[in-house]
Amino acid sequence: MDRDETLRVLDDLGVDARYVTVTPGKIYPLNPRRAKLTSSRIEELKAEGVKVVRSKVLEKISSRVHSTVTEHGLFQPKERVVLGLSGGKDSLTCALIMEPLSRRLGLEVKAVLVETRLQGEPVWGEEGSKICRDIADALGFDFEYVKPEEDVGELAEENDESPCLICSLLRRRELRRFAPKIVLGHTLDDLVTTALVSAVKGEGFDVLSPVDELEGMRSDYVDFDFPPTTVVRPLLRVPEVWTERVPEETGLPVFEADCPYSKRYATTLRGRVHHALEWMALEVGIDREELLDRFHASLEKGTG
Repeated sequence: MDRDETLRVLDDLGVDARYVTVTPGKIYPLNPRRAKLTSSRIEELKAEGVKVVRSKVLEKISSRVHSTVTEHGLFQPKERVVLGLSGGKDSLTCALIMEPLSRRLGLEVKAVLVETRLQGEPVWGEEGSKICRDIADALGFDFEYVKPEEDVGELAEENDESPCLICSLLRRRELRRFAPKIVLGHTLDDLVTTALVSAVKGEGFDVLSPVDELEGMRSDYVDFDFPPTTVVRPLLRVPEVWTERVPEETGLPVFEADCPYSKRYATTLRGRVHHALEWMALEVGIDREELLDRFHASLEKGTG
């Protein structure tokens, strides 16, 4: 059963597909009540060959994302957007949330994986690109696997600059080639960590926003005239302790990129701050989710 057939079955049985994520032969409810997913309808779907996969955490995430999308007007009907897809837990979650949004608003979504090379070795390679392609195909998104010529490690060494900065510039360049609006899976953890990193460096608080309107620019490190770009972050109020549970509850595969600069290795300032937040939550005696929410509320008061 393909996605079109799955959607047809939902329509025939009176399920409101605007509130479920649809893949071939499976649906993932985001708001079961609004989707009208009664027990009898679930049984009817099963009889028609459509499996209903319930994920409580995905439903919680959807509620926060809905508030962010509505409050900040992240998308306009029928616009073209590019989704940065890495195959990890955050980008998987973002992709799952984007599927019903794309149908509801008529969005043209292109999912793109931008490869990163470090000293000649690809971080994602064929295994990572296959997982990303499978995710995009299941959700009905066009997919592109882009392999820039530049080596992030070599560029960072040549310019005595952070590999993470070089990597982000290369990714933004490649994503921007496909659409003027870029969708990224940044989370509440990313928001707080970014703010604290900038504070530790004495640069004030650099607070990520659900919508960033970026002016045109040219980088000293990447050969590209960056045109004006809109970056949207639907998951910015969602903690990673939630996205970590999405693969387990949905049964969907993820790819953990083996990058030495990723925050779980704590080899960079960003990585150390990320781990310091875990320690702080333990020392203060509250869970990480509550700590991040408190930081976010404080940042909003301080920058509002």
